[in-house]
Amino acid sequence: MKKRCTLCGGKVLNGICSECGMDNRKSDEQYKKILEQRQAEKEARTHAFRKEKKEARQKVMNEKKTKYSGKNTGQKAKSGGTRQTYTSVKKTNKNTKKKKGVWIWVLVFLILAMFGDTFLNIFTEVKNRMEEAQEADYESTQSEYDPYSYVEEEIRSQGEYWKEELSAGLYVVGADLPEGVYTIKGEEGNSYSLWDRAHGLSVNEYFGTEDYEVEQEEGAKLFQGALIEVNGMSPVIFETENGQTQNMTARKSNPLTESFEFSDTAVAGIDFSAGTYDVEIAEEGSAYFSYEIQTGTEEYDYPNTFSALLNQENSPQFPDYCTSYKNVVIPEGVEVSSDGIRTRLTPSEGITTEDYESFYDNLT
Repeated sequence: MKKRCTLCGGKVLNGICSECGMDNRKSDEQYKKILEQRQAEKEARTHAFRKEKKEARQKVMNEKKTKYSGKNTGQKAKSGGTRQTYTSVKKTNKNTKKKKGVWIWVLVFLILAMFGDTFLNIFTEVKNRMEEAQEADYESTQSEYDPYSYVEEEIRSQGEYWKEELSAGLYVVGADLPEGVYTIKGEEGNSYSLWDRAHGLSVNEYFGTEDYEVEQEEGAKLFQGALIEVNGMSPVIFETENGQTQNMTARKSNPLTESFEFSDTAVAGIDFSAGTYDVEIAEEGSAYFSYEIQTGTEEYDYPNTFSALLNQENSPQFPDYCTSYKNVVIPEGVEVSSDGIRTRLTPSEGITTEDYESFYDNLT
């Protein structure tokens, strides 16, 4: 069973989520210990504050007591024992209330001692049911969500049947597959992402049988120019009945001819030529290959991370890993990383553009 992030469901490498950065190596017991430690510190601070507040209040009460004691003494000299009798009554009432308060607390502690486990079980049951209801509501919302429901433009219903198996890599609708409404299928470990700024689409699906995964996606609208990423050991199947093949443009020959190998990190335009490459590891082992593309505006700039888990050979034990990550477009100035494993960049057979920065214009 592949490892997924317990927070966001993202890919986990060496215990760290590649998408949200959460450290999945920490157990629930470790988090519980940290929470208990923080709670103890909070209680200690609260106790100190209450003690300080109590002492200040007691000081004021003592001052008032001294002040009023002086007045009572004077009144006692004038009115004899009448004032003393009143004071004695007040004291008796105060003691009575104090005793009642003690007995109330004793009764509370006895009830908690006898039925504490029952109260705790009831509280836990209510809490669990609330969490289950929230989770069911979330799953219902997710299952009903259709990212294409807000797209007003329609794809022509007439077209040609088209079926293509795409391995891990980057692909462009209109060059690698025709525009159309698709059924997309993948195996355990496969995933695919779609970016289409013109139609406000950003889709990311994992294939499998887990709660957050799908066995296939139907009705996927792939418009001309959309960018697609495929990941995993097995190819992902794209099938349509209305492929707009008349609008397709073939890839051009790649002007690059030289491969480049690196370990750890390298920068396009400095260590190697910017361009379109197929990526694979050049030594025994596995690697996490990644790079970031900055998108947005000058004022609100944010990165999109592209990544692939690479192995020298495919293994059913690691369905998330692939042996080659194809058609990777690396603009000048972009840094690539390979986790310290020697990695080879080989020029891809064909390219869609030599304006490598514009390749990512469809990112949302």
